[in-house]
Amino acid sequence: MTIFTKRTAATALLIGAASITTACGGHGPNSYLMPKDAVIAKLADAEREFDYIGSQKRTIRSIAVNGDKVRVRLTSSTNGMKPANCNALVEAIDDEWTRVTPDCTDRSGAIDETVAQINEMQIDEFVIAVLYDRPVDADMVLRRTSAVAIDNLDEMSREARAASDAATNGSSSGSWGSEDGNDWGS
Repeated sequence: MTIFTKRTAATALLIGAASITTACGGHGPNSYLMPKDAVIAKLADAEREFDYIGSQKRTIRSIAVNGDKVRVRLTSSTNGMKPANCNALVEAIDDEWTRVTPDCTDRSGAIDETVAQINEMQIDEFVIAVLYDRPVDADMVLRRTSAVAIDNLDEMSREARAASDAATNGSSSGSWGSEDGNDWGS
């Protein structure tokens, strides 16, 4: 029975992946039926704003184009998320199809990795909104953001715990105590 369940899950995953690939013209995710130059032209001066977690507004705008890279800036109306600069890497698959891959390279730890993945996911939705001339789907952004956070929760918790432990252990040798660790002085 366990083998049947695993096999069924694997089959469902394979069918889902095949459906996504077929929907993208067989070119995989982030692929668009549009020539590369047209994609760059549409993204070049684009801007979208959407509601994000309560009353916070998130703005994503293209700020520069350099060859195959569209530089994108993400800002928030509150201090909920720090501003980020990322790239949307544009590559021609063939004469008709183009792939756009978000790239936020600040990944020095689990928390930074999660923020980068969230930013990339939001840029992905921004690209879809711009290319299909529609608003950003804020509900989809929230669902995908939640999924990214949940997927990375264990690693972020370990990182935060290690930072907390390091801060706690490091504070006993600060100005309150003496060299021998006696916090009451000599």
